[in-house]
Amino acid sequence: MSKKEANNSILTNFWFGYTSLLFLTSGIAILLTYVKPQFLSSHFWTIQGFFGVISILSHVIANLGLKSREEFHTYYLGSMAVRFIFSLFFILLSMVYLSGNKITYVANFFILYILYASFEIYHLLRNLRADSKRNGN
Repeated sequence: MSKKEANNSILTNFWFGYTSLLFLTSGIAILLTYVKPQFLSSHFWTIQGFFGVISILSHVIANLGLKSREEFHTYYLGSMAVRFIFSLFFILLSMVYLSGNKITYVANFFILYILYASFEIYHLLRNLRADSKRNGN
């Protein structure tokens, strides 16, 4: 498999996993709306959209690092820092300006934070493992 084909495979795997995660979390949210609406914040879709955009941004930054193995750790830590800082500002601004059940909002936020961060780490480890096998290490 050529390097270009491998990169396309990696991108395809990311987008498949990303859309699967997006549909899974959205499906659970829709189900919770009917079953246990008190478990879902009224601003859930805003949080979901935020993490959708942040995940793509983090992926783009980390993917730049995959092109330069010597500086990969810098790009990866940069992507995690971007995710953390944007999330911190998002949650702080939300707590200041939102009214309503803030505990449910924060719980929804951190559940999605952990899910999307776990997905990113899992996907990145798969890419690194595949890259390591291609290079014979």
